[in-house]
Amino acid sequence: MFTAGKKSLSVLPVLLAVVFVFIPLASAFADAEFDKLFSAKKYKEALEYADGKLPYDKRTPQLWVRIGQANEAMEFVEKALACYMVAWRTSTDDYQALVGIARVYNKMEQP
Repeated sequence: MFTAGKKSLSVLPVLLAVVFVFIPLASAFADAEFDKLFSAKKYKEALEYADGKLPYDKRTPQLWVRIGQANEAMEFVEKALACYMVAWRTSTDDYQALVGIARVYNKMEQP
């Protein structure tokens, strides 16, 4: 605990805010350049950027979903499925990953 004059400031609320608010927001928008390319529907360039600049071990589940969506848009359904599966394995409550998996299975006519 820090003291500033007569007021006592606790570091715990600030740390909790960083952990529960800012870190998830930062990971949701992990890479601005990838997001820019993806939003412009430049999927080929977005995938090339991801392959060249975004290491696998630093990718968030949300980023894996976006990479899956880019692959799916380019009709690379097997690659899209692999990306969605990685997203789901790293975050089993990721709704978007499960929707992507289901959509790809339907395209592949899998049960």
